[in-house]
Amino acid sequence: MHNELPTLDRLATRRPDIYGGITTCCLCGRAEETREHLFSCPTLNEQNTTAWNTAFEKFKKEVIKVADKPGKGKKKQTSKSKNKLHNAHDMLDFFVGFENKMLGSQRELMNLALGFINKSDVKRLGNAMDNTRGTITKARDVLTKLSYRFRKYFREFTWKTRCKTVTEMEKTRGISNKDKKKKKKGKKGLTGSKRKAKSESNNQEKEGKALETMGKVQEVVAKWITEGTNWLGV
Repeated sequence: MHNELPTLDRLATRRPDIYGGITTCCLCGRAEETREHLFSCPTLNEQNTTAWNTAFEKFKKEVIKVADKPGKGKKKQTSKSKNKLHNAHDMLDFFVGFENKMLGSQRELMNLALGFINKSDVKRLGNAMDNTRGTITKARDVLTKLSYRFRKYFREFTWKTRCKTVTEMEKTRGISNKDKKKKKKGKKGLTGSKRKAKSESNNQEKEGKALETMGKVQEVVAKWITEGTNWLGV
């Protein structure tokens, strides 16, 4: 999603001949449609929430599964039940705090979708899971999967809804797929017969200038000879 989504602000820059002046969000009509706006648009709030909830539920299940899996550095079986209870409490605190953080900040949610994993979140999750050897790596892995899943569901719920509305707008304005596939108007290179004609014209122009220069030289030489003959008295 690193500037890869063709939002209206980017389309207006890439194809001003088609989308010039069409940058306002078609869903809310309140702001320019940018990548950032997709995470704060009030009309897309339901879709963004659905994308988050779907990804986050899978994330929580995976965290619990990874935390329960035996590994190196685990304490003895005698204290296993007590440790599990303690870890469950810590993980619940992490889930609540992490979700509030994500849903409370458009920037945090967008960064997650872009794949930016906060080191402090990795450390907090690792501590909540058990804080044994290798746990930090596992915490980073599950957070990375959460990022991937949220991005996937964002496209499925939010982006598809947006695209449907933009397609309707394009039809209203008479923008067809054929128009979008046409190359942007601008300076075009000459090819084929046009290039050949251009080349011949340039050659003729050069020859003309050369003949003109030669004529001037001959005129100067002839004048010099005439004046020289008179000067020599011959």
